Amino acid sequence: MGELIDKLMNYEKEGIYPFHMPGHKRNIDICFNPYKYDITEITGFDDLHKAEDVLLRLTERISKMYSADKSYILNNGSTSGIMTAISAIAGYNDTVLVARNCHKSVYNTLILRGINPEYIYPQVDKNTGINLAINASDVEKALELNNKIKAVIITSPTYEGIVSDIEGISKVVHRRNIPLIVDCAHGAHFGFSDFFPENPVRLGADMVIMSLHKTLPAFTQTAVMCVKSGFVDIDEIDRYYHIYLSSSPSYILMASVEYCMDYLNDDIFLKYKNKLISFYEKCKLEKLHFYPTEDMGKIVISTWDCDINGIQLKEILRDKYRLEMEMASLEYVIAMTSVCDTVDGFNRLADALMEIDFLCNKKQKQEFTVPERAETGITLYEAVSSVKRKIKCNDSEGKISGDFIFAYPPGIPVITPGEIFNKKIIECIDRYVESGANMYGIDLHKMVSICTEEG
Repeated sequence: MGELIDKLMNYEKEGIYPFHMPGHKRNIDICFNPYKYDITEITGFDDLHKAEDVLLRLTERISKMYSADKSYILNNGSTSGIMTAISAIAGYNDTVLVARNCHKSVYNTLILRGINPEYIYPQVDKNTGINLAINASDVEKALELNNKIKAVIITSPTYEGIVSDIEGISKVVHRRNIPLIVDCAHGAHFGFSDFFPENPVRLGADMVIMSLHKTLPAFTQTAVMCVKSGFVDIDEIDRYYHIYLSSSPSYILMASVEYCMDYLNDDIFLKYKNKLISFYEKCKLEKLHFYPTEDMGKIVISTWDCDINGIQLKEILRDKYRLEMEMASLEYVIAMTSVCDTVDGFNRLADALMEIDFLCNKKQKQEFTVPERAETGITLYEAVSSVKRKIKCNDSEGKISGDFIFAYPPGIPVITPGEIFNKKIIECIDRYVESGANMYGIDLHKMVSICTEEG
């Protein structure tokens, strides 16, 4: 066997429980050889780029389940849906209102299309640094200040399970006759149970992109985009969908989407709800804390009140208790759950957290330092197109960034190309690097990219 295959097979034997995506949790037992079912667009199997038969019926079924006017299967993950949605609405030198905590795929689309972002900032929790909801009133103020905005783009739910007022925001946005695009990658399970928030499609959003693989039983990369037709041009969406979609979409992945739709029912979500309720009732903590989120399936464990940080907690859970978390920052850890999680898995997590909570000590509480908002020096598109050079991050104050700098996950930029480094931003980057966070845009020698004057 090859090196990667060997690693995957050995990892499966280690008994490490997955509190991370994909949502099938390696707990769906379909015994088949995938090579036997890996086909191309042959007679009788339809064509995703011109769906008229079995794939058309599948997309119609998805639309019915999510109350959409039209749905699109995404083999390239939610990224391709986000790129399609934005491209169908705005082009070169247009302006869109973007929640600053959007995923990197939003920023990449703005670069490719030469679109100018105007940012709306969520409030930040002072204990954990978690980005909170986007307020409808803030959206309204931003739209009043700029009547050239072509669309509003927000993330709901966030990585941490924070949900914005989609119904209120959509009403504000639609009064301006522009669409609301919602990156709902972490909310494909919304709307199937009153235990979870309602799906954005039913709350007025115009284009909603959801990663099935994150919270539902589907293979990695599978996602859907659901559209309501009132404020968008379906023909333009179709056009860009076919540009960004692979010309060879995987039938195995599409079959996984169908299986996912078959799997979902009221009983499955009732069992999931009961497992979550039992977990929270059992797991009583004093120094660790559960961060209150609207999505109860996102178990966010805050470390701000004890003497270990989130990255250390994640390592302890993996090395000692054989529990793999989704992500960690300095202030918290995320355990992602789904309908496929087991009672045993929840019990293992509860027992581990209670033992760690007993062994750790309280510390003096310190507020999270929120980086100052960066001023814009040049546009995003100009910065990406400019000549660049590398300098030490600590020498970058007053310089224009030539790249995104972010911790991944979750991929929210501390600074974007075209923005000016300030002291607080540099301190924030240093803090992430020293903590061992997985950083992009800064190398091992703490060098960052800046735009040169001649650029």
